[in-house]
Amino acid sequence: MTVLIQNAHILTMDHRREIVGGALLVREGKIAFVGEERDLPAQTKADRVIDARGGVVMPGFINAHTHLAMTLLRGYGSDLNLQDWLFQKIFPAEDRLLPGDCGAAGDLGIAEMLLGGTTAFLDMYMFMEETAEAVKRSGIRAVLSRGLTAGDAFEEKLAEAVRLHTDWHDTCDGRIRVMLCVHAEYTNNEQTVRRIAEEAKKLGVGIHVHVSETDSETKGCLERHGVTPAQWLDSLGVFDGPAVAAHCVWLTPQDEELFARKGVSVVHNPGSNMKLASGVCPVQELLNRGVNVALGTDGASSNNTLNMQKEVYLAALLGKLSALDPTAVDAYTALEMATVRGAKALGIDDVCGVLREGMDADLILFDTCAPWWSPVSDAAAQVVYAASQEDIRLTMVRGEILMEDRVVKTVNVAAAKAAVEHAVEHLYE
Repeated sequence: MTVLIQNAHILTMDHRREIVGGALLVREGKIAFVGEERDLPAQTKADRVIDARGGVVMPGFINAHTHLAMTLLRGYGSDLNLQDWLFQKIFPAEDRLLPGDCGAAGDLGIAEMLLGGTTAFLDMYMFMEETAEAVKRSGIRAVLSRGLTAGDAFEEKLAEAVRLHTDWHDTCDGRIRVMLCVHAEYTNNEQTVRRIAEEAKKLGVGIHVHVSETDSETKGCLERHGVTPAQWLDSLGVFDGPAVAAHCVWLTPQDEELFARKGVSVVHNPGSNMKLASGVCPVQELLNRGVNVALGTDGASSNNTLNMQKEVYLAALLGKLSALDPTAVDAYTALEMATVRGAKALGIDDVCGVLREGMDADLILFDTCAPWWSPVSDAAAQVVYAASQEDIRLTMVRGEILMEDRVVKTVNVAAAKAAVEHAVEHLYE
C-alpha cells in the first residue's frame, strides 16, 4: 500500500538535524519522498492519505536493551538493589518458567511497545524461539539474543543460541536478526566467555552484554580478576567484533576509552538504573569520547514499563543533572539515542533510524492537538519534554501500520493479558 502523510512536522533524525514542514510518501515499505509538500512529484497518487494535522512524524523508537518476556515479572521484587532483586526474586521465578510463558509475554510486551512507538528492539532472555514467533506475528523489528550464563547446562544453552541464529537470523524479510550474548561477568567464567566470543566470530554476529551495572559488580570483578568488567571481557575477545554493552554505570576513564577505540555501543537505561539505585551512566562523557550511546528500557520487572518516551525524557534530564550542565544531552541528542544511535547499536542503521528516501518506513506519528503541545516552536524539544506516549497516533514498520489511533492491529491484547495473568500463578512465590 502507498501511504502519503501530509501536513506534518518531520523530524528526519539525520546528521543535519533537519526538521521539515511537509509530507512523507511510503511506497512498497520504503520511504519514497520526504520534504516540502510543494516538492512532491506531480500527480503523486496514494492508496491512503493521512492528514497529520500539524503532528510530528519521526523514526520509530529503538529499544536497544530489554528483556521482553519479563513482562511476566512486571514490578515483581520492587524496591530492592540489583543483586537482591536478581538472586532472591528473579532467578528463582525464572526457574519456574514453562514453555509458552515467554510467547504470551512477548505478545503483551510487543503490544505495549507498539502503543509506545517502538519499532525495533534488542532482546536478551531465554525461550527465544517463542519471542521470535511473537515478533514474526506482530510485524515489529527485533534483534534477539539468548542469555548465556555458566553452569552445567552452558553447552546446551549455547547450542540453543546457535540454533536461534540458524533458524531466525535475517528472516521475515530481514525484520529479525540474531546476536550472541554474555549475560554478565559475574554470571560467567573465562571458559564460557571465550566460547561465546569464538562462536560469535564464527557466525559473524555481535555480542550483547551487561557491563558495570553496579558498583558491587565492578568491585567484585576487580577482586576476582584484577581488572574492570569491560577490560576483562575485552581480554577474552568480546569486543573484537560488534558489541552492545548495557548499563555501563561504573565505567573508568580507561573503560570509556576502550569502548571508543573498539567501537562498542553503550545502552543507557535511566529508568531501571534509577529504580534500582544502581547509579548514572556517564552519557555526556561517552558522547564526548565518540562512543555511540543508545537508549533502552531494560525489562518490565526492573522498570515496570517498556515506555521509550519516558526513557528519552529521563535520559535528557538525568544527563543534565549528572553533568550539572543544562546543555548536556540536549533534546535532539536524546532523540538520536532513541533512534539513529539505537539503529547503529543493533546493526540495522542500513535500513532504519532516519527518515530519508530509500530507507524502510519505520516511523511514528505524534498527535499534537493536546494543550501541552501548543505551540510547537521546537518539535524535538516538545517530543522530549512535553509529549506523552499516549499522544502517539500511528506506528509503522516497513510500511505496514501496526498501531493506529491507540489500537494494535497485529496482537490480540486481551488474549495476551489473560495468558500472562495465568502464567504468573506458577511463577510468583
